[in-house]
Amino acid sequence: MRQAYGIVTGSSRSGSDRFLYVRLFGELEHIVREDVDEYLWRSSMTNGGAKVWYFADGYLPEKKADGALEAHEALMLLNVGTKDARVKLDFYFDDRDPSKDIAVSVPAERIISLRLDHPDEIGIEISPLTQYAIRVRSDVRIIAQFGRLDTTQSNLSYYSPMGYFEEEA
Repeated sequence: MRQAYGIVTGSSRSGSDRFLYVRLFGELEHIVREDVDEYLWRSSMTNGGAKVWYFADGYLPEKKADGALEAHEALMLLNVGTKDARVKLDFYFDDRDPSKDIAVSVPAERIISLRLDHPDEIGIEISPLTQYAIRVRSDVRIIAQFGRLDTTQSNLSYYSPMGYFEEEA
């Protein structure tokens, strides 16, 4: 499993060699000319996402009756490919066993948004102020994004952390 932390591309002084440096888990890997296109093709940066995503900071905010906006968390799944994505969601909790293999479909070249405070959209109920994490598994590459709208204080906030993804070996 690889995760790219930063990428630098370039060529030799003669201009004849292309190279790519990728920082993987703190190690700097040098990929020579023959491997550059293969690496980029397999990389989520040029191939529409990844098959496995993790979001470790789920904590559904309480709903407040005052205000026009409703506190919630959502999981957005974007499929830029030409094949429908069959997705499985796994929810992990700090106080109970996980809920796994919740099936979701993302049509080709579409996005879906799942409200995590709506049990009918995700197949389970998550109570407000419950600590949880999500693993997203797909049969094709997708982009997954998590968001939280917290209206529990007057300034409100929108929180959208970057998920961790796994690349195929």
